[in-house]
Amino acid sequence: MGAEIVALQEVLAYPSYDHARAIAARSNYRSAVSSPYVRYGTTAWVLAILSRHPILKIEEKALGSRRALRTLIDVHGHNLEVVTLHLTPLAGPNSSTSNIRQRTAARRKELQILIHWLKGSPYPQIVAGDFNMLRATFGILDMGEYSMMLEAGYEDADGAWLPMNSDTFPIPEETRQKVGEYLPGILIPDAITLDYVFYSDGISVDSIESVESAESDHYPLVGDFRLDNCQ
Repeated sequence: MGAEIVALQEVLAYPSYDHARAIAARSNYRSAVSSPYVRYGTTAWVLAILSRHPILKIEEKALGSRRALRTLIDVHGHNLEVVTLHLTPLAGPNSSTSNIRQRTAARRKELQILIHWLKGSPYPQIVAGDFNMLRATFGILDMGEYSMMLEAGYEDADGAWLPMNSDTFPIPEETRQKVGEYLPGILIPDAITLDYVFYSDGISVDSIESVESAESDHYPLVGDFRLDNCQ
């Protein structure tokens, strides 16, 4: 699609093979790759940012057991910070109500660390990734996480009262069946939004949309952004 910057989460990494850097090399992108933040035997997950523009600086931050990757990118002579992250999952295969509350508390703590880390940057920022939180439109299903980003001064690129994008996470059938044990099927949506692009002052949004794809269990968000001081 000719993207200038790509933020990736949950990229597999093996001891002998670096998927993120291999993708970047094949596609002629510069790359920034985080340390592993989840491990399964000999494999791990990493975060990655791919850029057509020069990457001037790379930082990462542990968010409890999760992680965020932060880059400073030179976009035609103007500095832009791009951050990607992957927070604690909304629920697990056998999540009880107490477990879901624990996961919510973990994400809130992760967001507190993130916001403190990013606070005071002199550059415009885009923060994109799998937040594993609900938007809570009209205050419904509000767990307090989404508002933390807004209160920190960020805007949701698709944050109108009635977001027009499709959701980003199609709910698997086994999950629908599990939820159906205590909720009527008519109340269970086909998909929910777990992935977001937030941005700070100095950036304008021309468009943003989710794109249905079978390449991942989440649909990607694709946006056109402008730096306000970049002609």
